[in-house]
Amino acid sequence: MSSNTTLTAPPTDTPPLETLVDQLVQAKGPSPQDDLIRAIIHTALGLANNGLQRGDAKILATTVREMAASFRVFAPYKLKRKVTFFGSAREPEGSPRYELTRQVAAWCTSKGYMVITGGGEGVMRAGNEGAGVENSFGVTIQLPFEVGGNSIIRNDHKNSDHKYFFTRKLTFVKETDGLIFMPGGFGTLDECFEILTLMQTGKTSLMPFVMVDIPGGHYWQGWKRFVEEELLGHGYISKDDFSLFKITSDPEAAAREIETFYRVFHSLRFAGPLTVMRLNRALPEAFLAELEGRYGDILTSPGLKLSGPLPVEVDAPHLSALPRLILNFNRRDYGRLRQFIDELNRQVDEPIPAPARAAWNGDA
Repeated sequence: MSSNTTLTAPPTDTPPLETLVDQLVQAKGPSPQDDLIRAIIHTALGLANNGLQRGDAKILATTVREMAASFRVFAPYKLKRKVTFFGSAREPEGSPRYELTRQVAAWCTSKGYMVITGGGEGVMRAGNEGAGVENSFGVTIQLPFEVGGNSIIRNDHKNSDHKYFFTRKLTFVKETDGLIFMPGGFGTLDECFEILTLMQTGKTSLMPFVMVDIPGGHYWQGWKRFVEEELLGHGYISKDDFSLFKITSDPEAAAREIETFYRVFHSLRFAGPLTVMRLNRALPEAFLAELEGRYGDILTSPGLKLSGPLPVEVDAPHLSALPRLILNFNRRDYGRLRQFIDELNRQVDEPIPAPARAAWNGDA
């Protein structure tokens, strides 16, 4: 070694990782979500320091990228109510089921709802066609034989593309306020059972879930027979779970199911042990006493209380004028809670235009 060589000691003044993360978060400008952004960065760095495999890192990076892209697509429309249509990509254009889908989607937009589909052909194209591109979203999936979505939504800015089915399904559920299921294949039934499971367990909001077929069609009736005989018959679900969905061959009935769900009920969120039910209209105290008598089995403690917004709802100032119904729901019997909501909605005859939606806060 040359005598002129100088050995430089490693720097000792490098800030700790925690400080570097704080500096990075602060550099982008403050936001109410800074604590969660820090958590995302720390999670990624923690994985990198614990033998993360490249394939695992690709899954993580793709998932975050897809969800971020989806959030950007829907962000300008976050307060608009939406209905998602599911069904077969193989349904022929112009068939009775195609036309029925198109009619129901057109009705949804006439009442102030936007329409989400998987962006493909068949039922998905019919939904986008009925809604029109200005009221349509596509949530497409990357498949070798399907490129970029149907011609209606393909080049529109409201189309988001997904590699993974699970990020696509999360987008469907997070962004919608109602569900229309037409007959379909494995994918349709996968989405059907998954969303029913999410509602049954309280992992997503209760919402109108309508299974539609043409008059004389037996698809959903056959599905229901299987559920009754094999799931209910063996005690794997409860009879109240049948309140989570409605089967019809009447397009007007399908439409009414969406509209009437929001006559009185607006949205629901949790505040510690309390369930906060936002209402589009006030309810008389005498009616609440009747409700408590009929639904005491799903309350952990007695009492239904009318209220204004709770402190935890500071993130939804656009809903501050709505009355609240506070209850101690057991957070288990969601089929019965759906019956409770239906009872609220039956107190008013006339529907209202699609109300502004509540931002999804992930508290389920």
